[in-house]
Amino acid sequence: MQKELAAYKSERDKVVRNRTSDPPAFQMALPVNDRGYMPYVTADQQKLMDRITDSYLGRPEHEMAKMWEELRANGLTPEQLVRTADYFINLDGEIVSRAVATGGQRSTQHGSTAWTASSV
Repeated sequence: MQKELAAYKSERDKVVRNRTSDPPAFQMALPVNDRGYMPYVTADQQKLMDRITDSYLGRPEHEMAKMWEELRANGLTPEQLVRTADYFINLDGEIVSRAVATGGQRSTQHGSTAWTASSV
């Protein structure tokens, strides 16, 4: 899982560096539970998230609500990722199962928020 995501991020970085303009950064907050884990975003989820957010580049700011609707429809909002993630990651990069990350609870308790940035 980690190798697939790292390979995608490496390719994605090349695409972003080769852009002729500097688009604004898109930020998404991923909730961190009381055990210090946030949902692990898979390579497939990240690819879809980037495809959606890239499609809104250069659009007027008022269209960002549509972007969030599309992310929501694809299960990619922070709340949806928390509910559906099979794996979680902590700030040290340790990936664990949902049971370990949540102490066996199906839904996580939100302790704080970790911010991730993705250039779009």
